[in-house]
Amino acid sequence: MSERRAHSPWAGVATISAGLVILLTIIIVLPQIAGSFHTEMTMLVVGAMIAIVAMLAYLALAFGSQGVHDRKQALALPEGSVRALFTLLLLVLFAVITLHFFEALGKAARDEPRVDFAKQVVSLVGTLLTSAASFYFASRTSAEATNDEPAIFGSSSGGASRGQSTTVTLAGRHLGNVTAVSLARGQETIAGTNITAAENRVVADFAIPAGAMPGDWDVVADTSDKRTIRFASALRVT
Repeated sequence: MSERRAHSPWAGVATISAGLVILLTIIIVLPQIAGSFHTEMTMLVVGAMIAIVAMLAYLALAFGSQGVHDRKQALALPEGSVRALFTLLLLVLFAVITLHFFEALGKAARDEPRVDFAKQVVSLVGTLLTSAASFYFASRTSAEATNDEPAIFGSSSGGASRGQSTTVTLAGRHLGNVTAVSLARGQETIAGTNITAAENRVVADFAIPAGAMPGDWDVVADTSDKRTIRFASALRVT
């Protein structure tokens, strides 16, 4: 039987660093060879975006090495990180384009077609940035509004044997009005006893029948205001 090898975060750091050095070298050297304003601006925008994404990758690796990650989210970072990344990339794009047009067209006549084109591009990117920022903050507001809902984040009990009793501690938010807790697997349920509910924690005892189905059981909590909270694979019965 093969063993799963633990991957060191330093391998990811080395890979990202090598790719970043190669890309930045191309971005710095190519405009000097081409000698074109358009090539220089394009490479600068691409370089800035690559640098931001690389810093985010380093951050994800650093958090992962300390066990701080969320496998359900993109890059294992907290929810909303990718939306914030896109907004930041648009901000960098807007700043770079604006500065380049200002420098390149500073001495051009006001009635030149390229000046009008530059104004349209800056206006378009600015509108896009405003829309992205509005979407990001609106999403954050909506997510914060849903935080009033009771939820279970984890369970401290890893497993129990059939024919024995076990105590399960559930961690979450707004759990103070939980009145009933049960285990569920398919059509089978096991009611909890000695339930103690607090704002961020619920403790319940379960007597596992000898004929209970082995495997992972979900925990189901009912509140006094008729809400049902379910947490998958909270307890493994063997």
